[in-house]
Amino acid sequence: MDSTDAVPAVPAASAVPAPILAARGVSKVYGGQRGLGVRALADVDVSIAEGATVGIVGESGSGKSTLARLLMALETPTTGEIRYRGEVVSGLPERRLRSFRRRVQIVFQDPMSSLDPRMRVHDILAEPLRALDAGDERTRVPELLDAVGLPRTSARLYPHEFSGGQRQRIAIARALGPMPEVLVADEPVSALDVSVRAQILNLLKRLIGEFSLTLVFISHDMAVVRHLCDEVVVLYRGEIVETGETDQIYARPRHEYTRALLAAVPALGHLPTPPGGAAA
Repeated sequence: MDSTDAVPAVPAASAVPAPILAARGVSKVYGGQRGLGVRALADVDVSIAEGATVGIVGESGSGKSTLARLLMALETPTTGEIRYRGEVVSGLPERRLRSFRRRVQIVFQDPMSSLDPRMRVHDILAEPLRALDAGDERTRVPELLDAVGLPRTSARLYPHEFSGGQRQRIAIARALGPMPEVLVADEPVSALDVSVRAQILNLLKRLIGEFSLTLVFISHDMAVVRHLCDEVVVLYRGEIVETGETDQIYARPRHEYTRALLAAVPALGHLPTPPGGAAA
C-alpha cells in the first residue's frame, strides 16, 4: 500500500488507573427520614489512588470519622456509593465483604476500646487471621510483633500490661495481619503524648513502605498530616472545601477554613526516628 494511503495512527489515550478506593456522591444523615436528620456528610467525592498517602482533615464534627466508617463499609451512605477497585461495596451484606475485609483494614483512635481486654495479644492478632483465613497464626503472629517493634514475648500478655503507645502498636499489627492493601487510620495518635506520637507516626511511615500500603489517615492535626501524607482532603461541616498535594495546600491554602486550621495548629517540628530501646 502506498504510504499516502496509510491510515494515520491515532494516539492512544493515556490510561488513568481506577482509584483503589473511592466515595462517589456520598451523603450521610443520622436519624429521621432522608434529609430530615443530622447531616454528617453532603455529596462527598473522594478518590484514593493505589499507593497514595491521603490525609482527611477537619475539626471535630466535620464528618471525617463518618467518612472513614463509610470507606470501610462499616456504615452505609444515605446516598451515593463506596467503590473498591471499581466495585460497589457500600450496602453489601457482610457475607459478601469477606474479600474486602482482607484488603482494607482500619486502626482506631483508642486501642483500649478496640482491643479485647480479656484476650492475650496472640489471640488478638490471630483473630482476624482465623476469621479471614489469612495465614498461619503460629508464624504470622511473631512476624507481626517484629514488624511493629514489640518483643515476641508480648504474645503472652494482655492489653492492660502495655503502655498506650505499645497498645497502638498492637492495634496496627492486628490491622496488618490479613496483609491489606489499604490501611485506614482514624486519629491513631491523637490520644498519645508528643514523644510517643512521633514514634507511632514514624512506625506508620516505615510500614507503608515495607508493606506497599495505601494510607487513608484521618486527623484534626494538619502538622501530623504534613509529616505523613502526600495529599490532603479538607472537610468542613460535612463538605469537602479543598483538596490537593500536601505541600501545595500548606504553601497556598485557598479556603479560609484551611487557613484557619493551619494557623491554629502549632508546628509539629522534626519527628526523628526514635532511638533503639523499648518501644513506647
